[in-house]
Amino acid sequence: MCAQTTFTLLDHLNKWMRYNKTLHSVSLDASNPTSKAVKSITEHNISLLGSFLSRVPQHVLSITSFNCGAYTRSLFHHEQHIKSSSSSSLPSSSSSSSSSLKLYIALDEPDGVAGLMSMQDSHPSLTQQILAYESVGKLLSDASTCYDRAIQMEPNNMKLRMGHLRNKIQHGELNSVLSLTNGMIGEDSSRLKELNRFRVEASWKLGHWDLLEQYLDTEDKTSTDWNVGLGKLLMAVKSKDAQSFHHSMTPLRLNLIIPLSAASMEVGSYSRGYESVVRLHMLNELEEAAAYIFKSDKRKTKREDQLVQTWTARLEICQPSYRTVSPILDLRRAMLSLMRDKKDKKSSKTEVTSLSASSLSSSYGLMQTAHSCLLSAGNHHKADFCMEMASWLWDRSHHHNNHNFNIIFSTSASSSVPSTTSTSSSQHQLHHQSHHHNNHKQLLLQLTRYSDETSSLEVHNLLQMFKEAKELNQKSEEIFFYMGKFYDKLQTNIIEGDNKKDVEDKRWLVFVGFDFMQSLTFGNHFIYQSLPRLLTLWLDFTAEAGNSEENIDKINKAVNTARSRLSSFQLLVVLPQLISRICHTRIDVFNLLKDIVVKVLRDYPQQAMWLMVAVSKSSYQVRSRKCQEIFNKARSVKPELTKFLHDSTKFADFLIELCNKDLKETSSTTVNISHIFKPLFRFLSDKDLSQILMPLESQMTPVLPNVQIPESADQVQCTRNAVYIAGIEDYVDVLVSLQKPKKVTFRGSDGKKYVMLCKPKDDLRKDARLMEFTGIVNRCLKKNFNSRRRNLHIRTFTVTPLDEDCGMLEWVPNTTGLRPILLKLYKEKGLYMSGKELKLLQTAPKEIIEKKLMIFKEKLLTRHPPVFSEWFVKTFTDPASWYSARLSYCRTTAVMSMVGYILGLGDRHGENILFDSTCGDCVHVDFSCLFNKGEQFDYPELVPFRLTHNMIDAMGALGYEGIFRKSCEVTMRVMREEMDSLMSVLKTFIFDPLVEWKKPAGGRNNPKETGEIRNEQAQTHVNNIENRLRGSLKSKMIGFPLSVEGQVSSLIKEATDEKNLCQMYFGWAAYM
Repeated sequence: MCAQTTFTLLDHLNKWMRYNKTLHSVSLDASNPTSKAVKSITEHNISLLGSFLSRVPQHVLSITSFNCGAYTRSLFHHEQHIKSSSSSSLPSSSSSSSSSLKLYIALDEPDGVAGLMSMQDSHPSLTQQILAYESVGKLLSDASTCYDRAIQMEPNNMKLRMGHLRNKIQHGELNSVLSLTNGMIGEDSSRLKELNRFRVEASWKLGHWDLLEQYLDTEDKTSTDWNVGLGKLLMAVKSKDAQSFHHSMTPLRLNLIIPLSAASMEVGSYSRGYESVVRLHMLNELEEAAAYIFKSDKRKTKREDQLVQTWTARLEICQPSYRTVSPILDLRRAMLSLMRDKKDKKSSKTEVTSLSASSLSSSYGLMQTAHSCLLSAGNHHKADFCMEMASWLWDRSHHHNNHNFNIIFSTSASSSVPSTTSTSSSQHQLHHQSHHHNNHKQLLLQLTRYSDETSSLEVHNLLQMFKEAKELNQKSEEIFFYMGKFYDKLQTNIIEGDNKKDVEDKRWLVFVGFDFMQSLTFGNHFIYQSLPRLLTLWLDFTAEAGNSEENIDKINKAVNTARSRLSSFQLLVVLPQLISRICHTRIDVFNLLKDIVVKVLRDYPQQAMWLMVAVSKSSYQVRSRKCQEIFNKARSVKPELTKFLHDSTKFADFLIELCNKDLKETSSTTVNISHIFKPLFRFLSDKDLSQILMPLESQMTPVLPNVQIPESADQVQCTRNAVYIAGIEDYVDVLVSLQKPKKVTFRGSDGKKYVMLCKPKDDLRKDARLMEFTGIVNRCLKKNFNSRRRNLHIRTFTVTPLDEDCGMLEWVPNTTGLRPILLKLYKEKGLYMSGKELKLLQTAPKEIIEKKLMIFKEKLLTRHPPVFSEWFVKTFTDPASWYSARLSYCRTTAVMSMVGYILGLGDRHGENILFDSTCGDCVHVDFSCLFNKGEQFDYPELVPFRLTHNMIDAMGALGYEGIFRKSCEVTMRVMREEMDSLMSVLKTFIFDPLVEWKKPAGGRNNPKETGEIRNEQAQTHVNNIENRLRGSLKSKMIGFPLSVEGQVSSLIKEATDEKNLCQMYFGWAAYM
């Protein structure tokens, strides 16, 4: 508490100094003597305080913070100490590296540990290797080998011996811990006090109650060790001694209150005190189990089920960390073994908990720990056990041996056969038989998938396995989806092979369509993979010349069946893809397309209208005419839409006029709509106006139900708490730029104000497609465990194209551009360079690279040192929020860097990259430079994304190693795995080309063109993106594809190469 009080005081002094520095940086009235005196006194006080704070050693604060459990504060001071040292990078000294290593381990940040190890100039010490292996979840043998070698060198070092024991406990080698501990105590009885706690912990985790009682008798009665305390409580529960239980519970709780009290004195206290909160969570569950055991109740089975159900729900809201969840599961196994009846030799709940622990360990790469949990689970629940064992074998890369899987499947099959020894079964037995049977079906599907992915069986054998799995899973979304994927792969291979002209082989397309459609009728888990692919196959096949009418009729009938069976909210997901193909060459296909779009427009007119407005205003007459046909049919199907479509179209016309309103003669940056645009003001004031949805991301994104929707349900709620446009504020901010976009504020039906940016002279369809793409990337990242636990995501916003030349964007609040942030910091330091100075240093595009590099390094970088990290310190004033913001910055920057590279996103200058001052997120805007367009500039863009020295500086002492690099690798791997879903969005460009692609070399586009146009330029761009997703480098399309790690490494090298940066356009500001 004393140390925490000191920290609070130092925080207050630092905030006071920063505030007054900012306040007095504004020049006061020089003619006023009072102002001059006040400024002089304040500057003197700031100088005195600064001198005092500079004498407080940062490394001492770091060590003290670490000892108090304030790990984020410790890291903050540690990095400040590094910055104040002579070296600008991480010191290579063993003590500094070890300190950094311990900090990242304490923060449970294995990516940081991996990055730190990769930065070592020399071979890491045994101690460093041990810490690294344990933190990143390497195999037990890796750390044990290092421990054995270290103990040989220092046999009397008890810290090493205890670390070895702790490592074995974490990996489930509990019997080995007992043997080693007893051996060490037998060698030297003086070690009993230090080592006995390991015996106690291993005993209660194994459920060896006799040994636990024996070891507790030799334990110091005043011990405050957490696991010893748990052992005492469990022993009291075992002996049903309620008084002893409550007597032991009190000091354990009190010991947890002290760190919580200290943590509560600063911002971010929850994250700092989370370990104590989890332990209180565990004590609460232990109390519930004790109450169950102490109280005699004949209905124990029911109460136990309810208790486990509550525990399961509580576990779901815990942080998804192995360090958090594993201790909870360990204690639950011990409690459940005590809760079972004496007559029962095994407890199903205990086995289920062991399987949960195995699954958790596997997800974190702790394969030996997972295996130990599997062995402790045994095969009481054979089907459950077989499922988890199959997953473990796959993760261990034993999938090449299908014999193992067949044995597991046979075991599961035998367990799912109902017992015939009894003529009647209780409800409980029937429930378990059903559970076994369901798991047997799931295991068959898993075995079939493994066989397909490893190509270990011939096609006809695989097809037979899929059919058997489908027979057992006739209402499974999963089996129909994977069978559809199998047929899709099969027909793709046929098309690419010698049978391309074989008409009979086209029958596989019908099977693909049927299975994908069936999967969608049973759920939405795979909707972003199956539905876009189904539509692509249908529309491409029917547009391809030479296909028989018979096969076209078959696939049209399959799609028509899907139209009638699928819900409108499912079709809304692919509405942009459908709209892009409304100029399909076949009349029958267009009519079917029209029926599908009308169904969506009928049930979700608000979202559909915003997505279709740009098509209705297309310069291609055939596109706008087809869109009007859809509107007309929607009016005939649902007459109530007539007024809504009229009002929405009129509102879109007003917005287009507002976007293109010429305000160049207006010198003011704020204008009034009531003066410059009265018709829009009157239109939105009309009481009879139809409800028009506010085009926000939260309103436009469909909320898909997780459960199967009954066929009788025509419509489900697409968004939560719909917000409609209720009016518009009279003032409009005109931004200072060439096109003068307008910042408009709408009033919502919920009483809140929503800001939109009306942007003229820009084809926002690129931005809209990119937002669709990033939306799917976000969904893929959420599905993947490794990306989900890192909270990898892209900050998105709504982009609404109104026509081919203008549109409206959702304003992103609380954000500031990188360039304004850096310029402000440079001005404060007196390093600001004027435009005239910079212009003198600008070189011609064809200037020799040696001169460019000299100017860049000697003239520009010297005047623009890395300062971006200071913005995080000033903006996020407490260590917890500072660390959280920096993590968010590193991760969101990494995700968008990879996505931007894949899409060829350029023009990433300092005003197109924003940073959120509330959380540190990196937000990209202005996506007009897509598909490697930057490579065609006068100053070609040579870097794949922005990773300048300032961007690296803000990532901390590790730079781009560790957190940034690992986030890049995880993102790239997820995008490769989900390539089909991502490409379905981009392929819409082929049939809905951008304005800049439609213009001939010598003039304007022809608005009278008709029919569907397959744009070859768009096709080239899409193919290039596909190649990059497969691992080909942007500038090196020839050669073998790289691994994920190799591709990321090459990209980072390109992005940070000074030879590339010095050739960038001056406005890009590679020196900042």
